[in-house]
Amino acid sequence: MTEEVGKIYEFIEIRKLIEVWCAQKAAQFTTARDLKKMEKALSEMEGLIDSREILGKPDIDFHIAIAEASHNTLMVHMMTTIKQIFLSMFKISNFTRRPGKNKILIKQHQEIYEAIKNRNPELAGKKMERHLLFVESEWREEMNRQRLRR
Repeated sequence: MTEEVGKIYEFIEIRKLIEVWCAQKAAQFTTARDLKKMEKALSEMEGLIDSREILGKPDIDFHIAIAEASHNTLMVHMMTTIKQIFLSMFKISNFTRRPGKNKILIKQHQEIYEAIKNRNPELAGKKMERHLLFVESEWREEMNRQRLRR
């Protein structure tokens, strides 16, 4: 396992810590303007629903919009800094997506959004955690597939 791949697992671990908290806070403090930003990112993701491309920028925008909805300035700075790691992670993971994967990911994002919109912190946190566990398991699977190909 390359050092780069190891860093991705570390990154996902940190995301689980930070973003579950962000989703919970967002469900408490979100405003109409915050929700609009999430909706914009979601609709951009939906444009890629049948594609095998990664969700990329709209995906990152969605997660940053959630951090912004926490209304914690330090968290917003942290997530914006993390954005670079996100981008390089997406580059590394730029393998062809299996069909239907974007559909699953978009549905997960929509569920997070709904929980935040309905001001349900516990559910928002759970949905975020489930999403990140899925991302982690998909990543593991892809790494195994690449190992077998070699």
